[in-house]
Amino acid sequence: MTRHSPTTETRTVLRTILSAGVLIVLLVLVCLGTAAAACPNDEDMGTVNFRGVVTGEPTIDSVGAGGVNVRIDEILSDPIGNLTVGDVVTVGYPIVPPFADIDATVGDLVEVCGEYCGAPEPLDWSGVGDHIVWLHAPDHFYRLLSPTAAASNATGTPKDIYLDDEDVYATGSGFRAGTDVDIFVVSHRGWGWSDGDSIPSRGLVTVSDGTVSTSGDLSPVLVWHAPLVPDECGIGYDIVIDANQNGVYDASTDGLDSGSPSFDVIIRMPSAPVPALTPIGVIALVGLLCVIGMFRIRRRFD
Repeated sequence: MTRHSPTTETRTVLRTILSAGVLIVLLVLVCLGTAAAACPNDEDMGTVNFRGVVTGEPTIDSVGAGGVNVRIDEILSDPIGNLTVGDVVTVGYPIVPPFADIDATVGDLVEVCGEYCGAPEPLDWSGVGDHIVWLHAPDHFYRLLSPTAAASNATGTPKDIYLDDEDVYATGSGFRAGTDVDIFVVSHRGWGWSDGDSIPSRGLVTVSDGTVSTSGDLSPVLVWHAPLVPDECGIGYDIVIDANQNGVYDASTDGLDSGSPSFDVIIRMPSAPVPALTPIGVIALVGLLCVIGMFRIRRRFD
């Protein structure tokens, strides 16, 4: 079989196709570069940094862009003061490294650092939160955090001191939505907790089931009913929320409140009784007051 060299016309067609392919690639790179360098609504307003819980995903029709909605639990940096705890922020990002591998799950506890873009919703976005934050710079990030745990009262207010006649509750956030967890109250571990440590199940330990809400939060759960007993070593107690119920502390998935320690128990001191007066004592007191009164009256007239 004889091979023939490409004709001039064939070469021209091949060059045209190659040039068109290169042009398309360059246009895509330019578009991605533009998306990665600016807010989708063109309203860059400074860098913000916050922590919160993933609540869902917006609908984004833009090619090469992704997003996740995060409810703010803690504001770390907000120079202009636009954010408020409890607000929902839509975190948008170009689907290019290092943001291409962002995997958001409802209930995840995350920390975000990015460009604040205000509140206006881009035309091709829907279901966005109260604010938009765009990730594009080298110092921007979206990262998972370990779940949290805290000792609290029945309304969820954190507590670190309990009287022996009070009940201990536990709360948490950042867990997988709709799952059950085990909650342990254990003696404070002064040397700290390490990933893989077994959770003690002896002594004054309370284990209870708590159902995680659809937002990843654990509402106050009663974990130790009064009467309480101070730790025998005087070092207090820690709370561990075992997310996968395996009896082992997993730093990436379990909640821990170890504080210094999580909480202490104090014995309530009984009130000192007020001595009661007997009838004879009352008569004697009245007589004494009368004598004092007569003495003062006589001195006044003298």
